[in-house]
Amino acid sequence: MVKSFTRIAVAGASLALVYAGSTPAWAGDVEVQWDNKVISLSAGRGDMAFHDDGDVFEVCDTKADGAGVTGSVYERDPVTLNVKKVRSVSDGGDAGCGKISDYDVGRWQIYMLLDSHAAGVPSVKSEWFTE
Repeated sequence: MVKSFTRIAVAGASLALVYAGSTPAWAGDVEVQWDNKVISLSAGRGDMAFHDDGDVFEVCDTKADGAGVTGSVYERDPVTLNVKKVRSVSDGGDAGCGKISDYDVGRWQIYMLLDSHAAGVPSVKSEWFTE
């Protein structure tokens, strides 16, 4: 009987370790919510903002150096964890900023912003967030 109990305990502990190891790494990030979010490139080259009022993403090239800025919105499915780019906009060489205003940010989906600079400045990513 002691051997059976030991086997059951070992099997249970093994199962617990497998289950704990299978928890998605992003699970803690699901609760993060922002009304507005801004990320910026180094050296003041540009930024990207999410404005919750109207679900507007805005990309601004803030340095007249001949290289533009591109901002992209990525969506991660909370069930499958698949990631896909859903919108992208560039800005540079003109007055004003580029905007994405035709994308409805859902309450339960998870998004990420990516801001890149054509001149080789490292990209900047926000944390995953929900509305």
